[in-house]
Amino acid sequence: MAKGGRPRIKIDLKLLADLVTIQCTAAECASVLNVSEDTIDRRLKEENEGGFADFYKKHADEGKTSLRRMQWKSANGGSVPMLIWLGKQMLNQRDRQDHGHTLEKSDALSALMEAIDGRSRTKPDAD
Repeated sequence: MAKGGRPRIKIDLKLLADLVTIQCTAAECASVLNVSEDTIDRRLKEENEGGFADFYKKHADEGKTSLRRMQWKSANGGSVPMLIWLGKQMLNQRDRQDHGHTLEKSDALSALMEAIDGRSRTKPDAD
């Protein structure tokens, strides 16, 4: 006796893992695989992967580890931007910002204040 309904959709778990490794969301994975998010979740449970959330945690962490490895390699190779970024992220280093007035601003402000003071002390000319 023939079974009714649509043919069973097969999910490429290797492609799904690759997508999750680069931090694709469930919606993005579903779009690439041309299935619903619910279908992905059901197939993963059938494969004893614990559903999408568990699968994502496992493979997203692999992607983060790989990215961190490449960052360290870049920094060890002498990449100044990567060394600065890692210093800020991991060593709490910060750029120092000078919030004081520059000499030009201070001089301009002083001149303006003198002009204001001079006008307020000036008496009107008598006719």
